[in-house]
Amino acid sequence: MVVFALSYTLLTSFPVTGIRKHKVNFCSVWVSRKFPKLSNDVDLHQTGFKSDLLEYLSAYRNIGLGEWVERIKKHDLSEAGVNLVASVPGGHCGRDMLKWGHMKLRKVNKNTQRSTSC
Repeated sequence: MVVFALSYTLLTSFPVTGIRKHKVNFCSVWVSRKFPKLSNDVDLHQTGFKSDLLEYLSAYRNIGLGEWVERIKKHDLSEAGVNLVASVPGGHCGRDMLKWGHMKLRKVNKNTQRSTSC
């Protein structure tokens, strides 16, 4: 993941995994649109993408990432229009099990199917 921050905007970039014939390929990158800075530092429309991104960065418990968490909080990511399915090190159980990796993908797919059904 790469995050670019300027005084007025934020841009994120994530490698996208493609699975073909039991082989994992990192052959593409998703680049977000530019996210504007919040006008009053209050995010009234926090999206799943933003909360997932903040939770992902926080899961590493790395003090150095704290600055990035604070920068991201000050930007409007409501136009992302995507879900973040990330993996973090360690074992996960209970509610945490649905936050990461293939279990998160399963949850996203289930919710997507439910919202697009007629």
